[in-house]
Amino acid sequence: MEAKKELLDWGILLVTLLLILKIAFYKDTLLVIFRTTLSIFWMFLLPGYLIFRRKQWPFIEKIILGSLLAGAVLGISSYYLGLLGLNVRWHVWLIPLLVMLAAFYFSQKKPKAEKKKEAEGDREPEREESPEPIDGHRDEHQSQE
Repeated sequence: MEAKKELLDWGILLVTLLLILKIAFYKDTLLVIFRTTLSIFWMFLLPGYLIFRRKQWPFIEKIILGSLLAGAVLGISSYYLGLLGLNVRWHVWLIPLLVMLAAFYFSQKKPKAEKKKEAEGDREPEREESPEPIDGHRDEHQSQE
């Protein structure tokens, strides 16, 4: 059920972005607008979404924060790859792919807290009773219970 909702959200986002770009660039053909939309998806939205995939945030928050982070990662890594001598035409393909692979890898790893919980088993932690007040007196509300 969750996957269907996410696919529907992605479809709505694609159509919305396509319409916005078509309005903004009304003289361009639909093919050019579609290529631009897919480029934005490939470079910013998809890698950014995968970074925050396991978070329990709403879809739109994952998209906004993820695209900002993906844009920053793309810019910084593109700069350093350019300094290393890699041609710019490869940055568009290489960087988003590496970001998505890294995000997928780290999202599949279990957090340390989950690993520790599995190692301990399904034991429930023992409940501690509330400590006695320092002056030795309980509130009137507590004594009536």
